[in-house]
Amino acid sequence: MPGWLEHGSREDWRERVGRIGVPALIVAGAEDGDLGEAAQRRLNLPHYPDGRVEVVADAAHLIPYEQPDRLAALIADHVRRADQA
Repeated sequence: MPGWLEHGSREDWRERVGRIGVPALIVAGAEDGDLGEAAQRRLNLPHYPDGRVEVVADAAHLIPYEQPDRLAALIADHVRRADQA
């Protein structure tokens, strides 16, 4: 996917995206040097007024492979919270 790496990943869609009014769970790996917690808070969280960031320890960018049980628990908790809202 060289097109994504060379061009798509560098596009700035902030103005076009605006704010998205759904409960959002943004999951970041504690060891993800490029797209970790700080990047998720800066790049994604501002678009979700009802969003939260969770950081997964001992994981980088491939959380479903690195910490599948922790990710599943975070998703289940997110669904429970959304159902209660």
